[in-house]
Amino acid sequence: MRRLIGAIPRAFRSHRSPEGALYRAFCEPYVTKFGGRIPPDARVLLRQAGRIAVDLERVNDELEAALKRRRMTTARRLRRQLAGMRSDLLRFTQRLDEMAAQQPPDLARVFGAQA
Repeated sequence: MRRLIGAIPRAFRSHRSPEGALYRAFCEPYVTKFGGRIPPDARVLLRQAGRIAVDLERVNDELEAALKRRRMTTARRLRRQLAGMRSDLLRFTQRLDEMAAQQPPDLARVFGAQA
């Protein structure tokens, strides 16, 4: 798979699909925090966090459908699955925020803002 313009790591065949749009919306703030270029060690983490965010939406939709159909066994299973996914996403986003804070500032922007 090729890298997208804007440094968003590719996770889906097409980022124009509904899942791809959710993924892109999740990743864009991190691309901005990293100054437009994501370091290689953060790239894998961002890709996984974005996929979890998309899967979280999908499982949440499945939970709503199960509750609507009164499938309580399925609903309980999906709730357990959601709890794990939320904690994983929280850990990934915290780690990405730490990595972005450690990122040195873009010198071109710093000197460009002073000129």
